[in-house]
Amino acid sequence: MRERRGRTEVAIADESEDPASACARDVLELLAATGVAGATVADVVAGTGRNRSVVSRLVADLAELGLVVRDPRTRRIRLDWTWYVLAARAGQQRLVSRGQIVLDQLAADVGETAYLVVREGRNAVTRAEAIPRQRSIQATSWVGRSWPIARSDAGPALLLDTRAEDLGDAIGRGALMRAGAAPNAPRTVAEFAALVEAARRTGYSALDERAEAGVGSAAAPVHDVTGRIAAALVVGGPISRMRSRLDVIGERVADAASRLAQDLGAARGRGVIDGTIT
Repeated sequence: MRERRGRTEVAIADESEDPASACARDVLELLAATGVAGATVADVVAGTGRNRSVVSRLVADLAELGLVVRDPRTRRIRLDWTWYVLAARAGQQRLVSRGQIVLDQLAADVGETAYLVVREGRNAVTRAEAIPRQRSIQATSWVGRSWPIARSDAGPALLLDTRAEDLGDAIGRGALMRAGAAPNAPRTVAEFAALVEAARRTGYSALDERAEAGVGSAAAPVHDVTGRIAAALVVGGPISRMRSRLDVIGERVADAASRLAQDLGAARGRGVIDGTIT
C-alpha cells in the first residue's frame, strides 16, 4: 500500500519493502543519529550507500514536507524539531503506560505504595502510582505533584548518574538548607552526595526519614535506551513498617526498575557502579 505525499511515494513497510521506502528509512535514521549537528548530502550518501541523485531528490521532498531542515549557509540537513517533540511525547506515554504495569506488580509484591517519578529541572514529579489492595483506603494521590528533588524520596535515584561536582547545581543548594522537616535529611551537598554514592553502590537508595518525617522509602533509577536515567521507581510507607525491610524492598524496587528499563529498550542490567550500568 502506497500513499503519495508531495513528490515522495511513501510505502507501509512489510517483508517486501520497496527501495524508496528503504532509502527514506535509511536517510531518516542517519539524520536521527547525527542530531542537531545534521549531515551534508555527501555524509548521507556515504553513511547509507545510496545513490547521490536519489538522496538529493529525497531530501528535497522531505524538506518540502517539513520533515527535515537544511541550513542555507552550511547546507547541512537535520530533522525538524517536531520529530523530537513527538518522540518525547511518545516516550513519556510509553514510560507511564509500561510503568503502571510494573508499579502494580511491585506494590502487590511489597505491600506498600509504589510511584513512578521523573525529573523536571530541580523538581521530582510523580507520573504514576499504584496502591496495594490492603492500603486502598489511602485517599491522597501524588500523581502530578512536584517536589524539590533535594527533598524527594526519588532524589538520589534520579541523580545517580550526576557527577559529584555537579550535584550542587542539580539540586539547588538552598533547597537543602530548607530540608529540616525530616530528622535525617541531608543538610549539605556533601551529605546528599553520600546518599547518591550509597545508591550507586547498591543500585537503589534506602532512605530512613531522610526525605520526610515518619516515612521510609526505597528508590531505583530507570534507564532508557540511551542509558540515561528516564525516571525512578519509589516505594514508600510509614517508617514503622519500612525500617526493618528497607534493603529487601530496595532490592525488589531495583529489580522492577530493571524490568521496566528493559521494556523501554535499555541494555540488560541493574544499577550503576563506578559510572557503569551493571
